[in-house]
Amino acid sequence: MDKLFRLRQISKFCRSFVYSAHCSEFQNVVQSRNLSTTGRLCFIRRGEKVFEEEDNTVIAHEKRPYIQESWDTSIRYLESDSYKKTYGDDVVWKHYRRNFKGNMAPETREKCIRQGKIGLASPCPLCRDEYLTVDYRNIKLLRQFLNPFTGDVLPSLKTGVCQQRLKELQIQRLKAIDYGKSSQSKYLT
Repeated sequence: MDKLFRLRQISKFCRSFVYSAHCSEFQNVVQSRNLSTTGRLCFIRRGEKVFEEEDNTVIAHEKRPYIQESWDTSIRYLESDSYKKTYGDDVVWKHYRRNFKGNMAPETREKCIRQGKIGLASPCPLCRDEYLTVDYRNIKLLRQFLNPFTGDVLPSLKTGVCQQRLKELQIQRLKAIDYGKSSQSKYLT
């Protein structure tokens, strides 16, 4: 009960946040707010002090710079146990839910990363995980964002990716076809 109370206090001080899928108590607190179901609790106002879960030490959270990993690291990450633990056998965007008001979802934002940092409450599935690098050599990741019947990139309203990453996906798909990583008829298989 004490942890639940602390997590509620944290949520009062947070301007915007994303919670971890592994913390069941925190999920129960914010489930009714229709927030994203993947990610980390890391978007806290600059200089706010919050409690860590394991021990009761007070730490100050700062936004850290966004560093995109290389494509070969991304390929190794897609084969790792941590990827399987986070996403399971599902595609990266399946459990992502956008936070918007009203019945109709607006067009996705232009970009999630501004001035080298993630400065938004719920970044898109590709921007939230720095190990997911869109590259023409990373076929396993590209395949998750393609329509299996036509081979085109799925619309951003379905996948939730920002416009910048959607353009990258379209360019890298064409590059993969040009460099012979796949043929148009096989749809990157």
